[in-house]
This record gives sequence, structure tokens and C-alpha cells, in this order.
Amino acid sequence: MIETHGTSTQLGDSNEVSILNEFWKDHLKDNVKIPIGSVKSNIGHLKTSSGIASIIKTSLALANKLIPPSINFVIPNSKIDFDSSCVYVNTKCRPFYKKGYPRRAAINGFGFGGINTHILLEEYSYCSINADSYLQHKKNYNQFENYKVLLIGEDNITNLINRIESIKHVIPFISYEEYGEFLYNCNIYSSNKKYIVAIVVSDVADIIKNCSDIINKFKSDRNLEKIENEVTGVYFYRDVKLANDQIGFIFPGQGSHYVNMGRDLINAYPEAENTLLRAEKIFKNEQEESL
Repeated sequence: MIETHGTSTQLGDSNEVSILNEFWKDHLKDNVKIPIGSVKSNIGHLKTSSGIASIIKTSLALANKLIPPSINFVIPNSKIDFDSSCVYVNTKCRPFYKKGYPRRAAINGFGFGGINTHILLEEYSYCSINADSYLQHKKNYNQFENYKVLLIGEDNITNLINRIESIKHVIPFISYEEYGEFLYNCNIYSSNKKYIVAIVVSDVADIIKNCSDIINKFKSDRNLEKIENEVTGVYFYRDVKLANDQIGFIFPGQGSHYVNMGRDLINAYPEAENTLLRAEKIFKNEQEESL
């Protein structure tokens, strides 16, 4: 079963079915066809919540082992040849048969807000879980759950060691509530420095221990190049070149836009205005008209 995006547009639906045919044509045998439908036929287009509506519908289909119908499907889209297609629109409530493997269903969610999503769901299969095995798994997971990365960076080695020493003495006085903000500020400050030490930490004790190990290592041989081989959870970098990322501004379509919708964004962020002006210039050069 495939829960399609299915907005009932000539172009959108035909493109979606065409893509499904292209994928499935070499994977189906004996003229098997996949039932498709869309919850939009039942409750309309919920816009930003239409995706979760499809997930709920598909989850219920798997739970109840039934393929629900798409209602009010009378005249097929003239751009879709369902006779030769790998899919068909399901208009009746049908049993969701199981053939040697778990029931599975796919969900398409395309376009609204610029997000394209494809989700696969599989029915829940009960299996007994050994309590000891479960507790061990949970313990193994929890031991990594609270790990974070602390970056300490400076533009020369002397300042780097001094900063590590400073953090070692300051961190015991950082409260639990301030801990996350402290790491964040350190990372922002350090991210564009020439010399950076990255430390994997789970708590304050980790930071103190690793800072001490780094300082002792440096005092012994004045070299941090291979520190990751000698101190667990510590990595040294130099001259890291960060990507020069560019920011784009995307507005949702399908009728949700409105006059002056970008005014507040442009007034608040010069980067947004500069980006739009640059797009305007490029568009004019290509099309000889304004955006």
C-alpha cells in the first residue's frame, strides 16, 4: 500500500504516479499492482498537517490490517494510464494480506513548505524480550546519551594551552544550568581559530581530567599533533577551513503566501535583503524583467 501525496492536480498526480511506475516496474511480478490512495479525499488538504494525517491513516491501516478506500474517485486523471500502471486507486475497503513477510506501507509527502518526504512503515510484530538483555542494551545506550563535544581554540599554541588551563580551573564553578551554555559559547568562540582541541565529554569531571591530560602531554614533549593516540576522547586540529555556506530563503507555496510576507524578515535581517536583491539582479540579467 502507498499513501500518496495526491493533491488531485493534473500535473502533480501524473508526475507522482509516473515516478512510482518508474521505480516499481522492474520489481513487481505476475501483473501485481500496488493499491494507492490519499487521505485528502476523506478530510481534504490540511496543508502543514497533511503529512501527519497520512502517517496516522497508514498506521491505522497496518494496525487494523485493512486497506482503506479513497472516496469520490470517479473519473481518472486523463494524464495517467492506469491500465498499464503498476498502481491502482483503491476505492473499497480491502483486507491487507500478509505474504510471508510483515505488512509494509509507504507514504509520500511532497512540496508544501519545500519539504519532500518518503516514509516507510512496517507493522508491529510482537517478540519476547529478555529482561537482562534489554537492561544491558539500555545501559549501553545511556552511557553515550549525555556525551557532548567541547572545542577549545586559539590562534597560537601558547594561548591555546593557557585557555585549556583556564577552562580547567573555571569549569568546577559552572552550575548545571549554565553547563550547556558554557559549552556552546566555547565552541562558537573556538570554531574559527587556527589551533583547536576537541574534547568528547560527558560531565565536568571529564573536562577537568582531559584538560589536565592535555597540559601534561604538552609539558612532556611540547607537541599536540598526535594527542588522540595518547589521550582518549581528545583530538587536535590546525588550520581547519570551514565551508563558506550560503543561506537561502524559501517560502511555502500552494496559496499560503501573502502580500508583504517577507517584509519583517528583510527589516530584521540585512542578509535576507541582500540575498533577495542578488536574486533580483540575477533574474533580471537572465529574463530582462523583475522578480
